[in-house]
Amino acid sequence: MDYIISVKDKIVAHLFRNRHVNPNDIYNLPWDITQDGIASSLGITRAHASIELKRLKESAMVDEKQAHIKGGKVRRKCYMLTPLGLDHAKNILEKAESNNVDIYSMIDMKRQDPAMLLEGMTDADRYCLGCACTIRIPLHKSLLPNGGFSTMPLDVTGRTAISDLLRKNVLSVATPDELLSWHSFAADCWLDHVKELGDDTNMLHERLYHLVNAGRIIDACRLVSSHMHELISTTTDDLCETLQSLYPIPEKYIKDVISTRIEADIDTNDLKDVKKCIEILEGSDTNLAKMYSSDLAYINGDRKRAMEILDSMDLRDPMVNIRIARLMFEDGEYKGARIILNSLKGICDIGRVDIAVEKFILLARIDKAEGKDSDCYAHLMKARASVPEKGKRRIDLLIHSMIS
Repeated sequence: MDYIISVKDKIVAHLFRNRHVNPNDIYNLPWDITQDGIASSLGITRAHASIELKRLKESAMVDEKQAHIKGGKVRRKCYMLTPLGLDHAKNILEKAESNNVDIYSMIDMKRQDPAMLLEGMTDADRYCLGCACTIRIPLHKSLLPNGGFSTMPLDVTGRTAISDLLRKNVLSVATPDELLSWHSFAADCWLDHVKELGDDTNMLHERLYHLVNAGRIIDACRLVSSHMHELISTTTDDLCETLQSLYPIPEKYIKDVISTRIEADIDTNDLKDVKKCIEILEGSDTNLAKMYSSDLAYINGDRKRAMEILDSMDLRDPMVNIRIARLMFEDGEYKGARIILNSLKGICDIGRVDIAVEKFILLARIDKAEGKDSDCYAHLMKARASVPEKGKRRIDLLIHSMIS
């Protein structure tokens, strides 16, 4: 017969783990020994915890007191074992040990078998926990599906307290359809509640991550296409991994998505993926593939090959001229680079805002190299004025790094 432990004894065992808490410290007690903390840790409802704690008090196994909790602003009821409760806890542990049972794995949601944990839940609770585990930051219970469920692990602020182990365990046993559903909820949650969850940069990174994992490829491609400048200026390894997972890319979005991916790869020095991306572009945009091939050759130290590629292209293309000027700048040919850039006038008038921005940024770099800080700042401000609002962060970062 399987060893069975009652909810009352689970609470006793849980409090025994916190037996070293100083009962005289009324200002800094742990959340785990409050009624909500006990319910959250054991995966039971608050009402159930309240009933069992009342019974334990009546049997003189538990003392109750008011105290301030770590991270909390108000006093809460806290619970500690009496000497009688400690004796009972030791008996529980001895009985569990004699039955070869790890009692703490039974009372700690984070350590429970994930398949059994999910199987014991209703469909609504399973969906709620799955969504909470999918979102990679603490989430207030009010934002959870259906307002959250009663056994969700929460901290003193009412936010989810999902450990890495619990998250890994739950996601590992989810069905493919569940994962798609959970990630889809997470993607929309980031869009609808960005102010509660973080900032716009986090929203872009996290929403893109969840859209890709939800299989919502069109939505993911639209997000990349609409926010290229912001994504490029806030590149992380995690973003690169997300962009590399974005597949298959509809023809309509290949240029924008692959360009963003290449820029992110270059920023994180993933040159192998740059090469893969160039091969993808060769099938849809030969000129863009050549320009990035020139960039790759330059990064690899082959400046001669980089210039040869650009010389073989249509020199009437402003972006080709931008890249030629950049190579000249890197070689210290500031005057020649400036002449080329100044010849690119009226670019904004022909709808090439992206080129105008790169032109002003490169002029600012030349100014900085020549010690012309005021001109450098003026060109950066022109770049900022040219770029759409969603791309100004990139320029702001450049201003911060270039203007002391």
